[in-house]
Amino acid sequence: MIKQEILELLQHSGQETVFSFVAGYAAEDKRFYEKIKEALLPDDNEEEDDEEEFDMDYYRELAEDCYDFDRHRRRGYDYYEFREAAYRAASGLNEVLDDAASLSQQGQNSAAAGMAMSVAEIIPQNAENVDDSDGELGDTFNKAIKLLCDIVNKVTASSFTKQEVYKWSKNEASKPVYSDYGHDEIQTIYELCCEKLGDTDEVLADIDSQINATSNEYRRSKAVLWKIRFMQSRNLDTGEVYDDSVEWGVNKKY
Repeated sequence: MIKQEILELLQHSGQETVFSFVAGYAAEDKRFYEKIKEALLPDDNEEEDDEEEFDMDYYRELAEDCYDFDRHRRRGYDYYEFREAAYRAASGLNEVLDDAASLSQQGQNSAAAGMAMSVAEIIPQNAENVDDSDGELGDTFNKAIKLLCDIVNKVTASSFTKQEVYKWSKNEASKPVYSDYGHDEIQTIYELCCEKLGDTDEVLADIDSQINATSNEYRRSKAVLWKIRFMQSRNLDTGEVYDDSVEWGVNKKY
């Protein structure tokens, strides 16, 4: 019924009127903009991601809009409002990710990656401003990381897009905010990018830095395992890693 009404309205409207409305509404509503762009962009699987489309400031604003509470008044919120804030944020961010997944299917991997990265990074930034006891935002965070992994693994995603994800993941993995939230998940995308895109010597130096910097036995062990997997992916001899594990204080069973 609604579709038929719209079709009748369009048939009796001038082209300039329709163009003006679509352009104006798209400028005010970011999700409508993404839907219009998705519908009008060519449907192909060629490697055509444009650097000009990769606007992280825009994608971060898209994610920030999903947090509609005043961060400076958090002490005035009661328990119920903290829970509701988490549900509202998760609902909005999941819509962003759904749009991103749809864009990726259309071959627009650059935009999809930007949206997924903005969702992933904003959740730990606001972890203390909401009560995510039910894990809604945690699931959303994992969903964003999975989409980024899928894009990095896609043959049709451009090298530009993959390099942007690599640079982002390296920067995010070094942030203290992930020590308490999403450490293993952010490491997952970073390790994947390192394996597929990173310079061997640079990656090994970064792994060794992480091993020597942490006093957490679990994370040191995970880093040692990562080093072994990475070296094996590059056909490098891992024998010395087991000898070094003694110096690092890691049991050889790891």
